Amino acid sequence: MNVFMDCPEKAPHFRCVWCEHPSDSLFVRYTSSVVKLQSCGNCGNHVDQYVEYDHLGIFLDILLQKREAYRHVLFNSGYKILWRFLLVVVMADAYANWISWRAKDSEFSEALSVDLLEWEFQKRLLNSALVHLLFLLSSALIGCGRHWLLRKHGSSKVTTSFGFFLNGMIVSLFAVVLKVPAVIWTTSSQLPYSMFWGCWVLQLISSRQVYSILSHTAALEAFLTVACLMGSCLEAVISDVVRSTVVSDLAL
Repeated sequence: MNVFMDCPEKAPHFRCVWCEHPSDSLFVRYTSSVVKLQSCGNCGNHVDQYVEYDHLGIFLDILLQKREAYRHVLFNSGYKILWRFLLVVVMADAYANWISWRAKDSEFSEALSVDLLEWEFQKRLLNSALVHLLFLLSSALIGCGRHWLLRKHGSSKVTTSFGFFLNGMIVSLFAVVLKVPAVIWTTSSQLPYSMFWGCWVLQLISSRQVYSILSHTAALEAFLTVACLMGSCLEAVISDVVRSTVVSDLAL
């Protein structure tokens, strides 16, 4: 597999995955069969060794929270606005919450009509969409606002657009999709919630990584910012679980 063909040879927006120094190219093509990775003029490392990796290798390094893998996806992969991926995230989150609710209150859910079950799913779909949109928009606004303040005071020359920041934060939501196999592969009614917490922690860590890279903030500052923003998401999940439990108890 010639993975070099997945990335453009030259573009003005490439950055080194180690030091984020700008680069005109990711690799140098001597002949049609001889290609060499470009070296960074600042740190001396390869600008982006991930152009040799397949998608699975990149995803595994992202799971391991390697900042170089995140920088490859954010700066050098040439991805577009990920609205389709955001739609998958919202639907996966709503579906996982809906299935776990039905598994926890199976007798109550089986007594409901198809219309009521569909309404319960639609409520969770709307809740998931609002929660994730709120998180994405607020994190992008805070990150871009911080950039504007730093540029105004001459502390930074880096320019990050709102759309680019929003796109990057969408990438950090990949952990939400892991809720679906967590529901499918579990048989205990208690285990899905523990795995949901694991997915939430992974989303917190990945969002902190992306926010720190895009906003050039320290790890602790990025963690506190993302944790505060994700608090609304956690509160929505807890309130949904409590509300479903109370309704089922009253019905019984």
